[in-house]
Amino acid sequence: MGTYLFERHTDDGAGGDAGASLGDDVARALEQIHWVDHFTVHAGDGDILRVDVMFDDEWPELRASEPEYVATLFHRFGLRTIPNPAFADIQADDPLAASLPRDDGSESMDMFLFKD
Repeated sequence: MGTYLFERHTDDGAGGDAGASLGDDVARALEQIHWVDHFTVHAGDGDILRVDVMFDDEWPELRASEPEYVATLFHRFGLRTIPNPAFADIQADDPLAASLPRDDGSESMDMFLFKD
């Protein structure tokens, strides 16, 4: 279980599926994450929402199968979590880690070696 703080984040075109209510959007997003077992949304100060989240025991395997799922979902709803400084020293994986690969503008090229 973990307690998360959510805020609205609409930079870089995020929030295409966002509604008017931060709480509703957080709930809709968490309902779509396969490894979230259940959650409780608590009242916030308007711009920040506190949510207690309980995860499925199999969350590491489920998350590993879709590593960018949370980031894509949070982007659609215009959400992001606020880092909790109390957990800064913990080296555990976060079930709601949300980072999309950054496009640095460079192009990549796949190389293939064919043998005769």
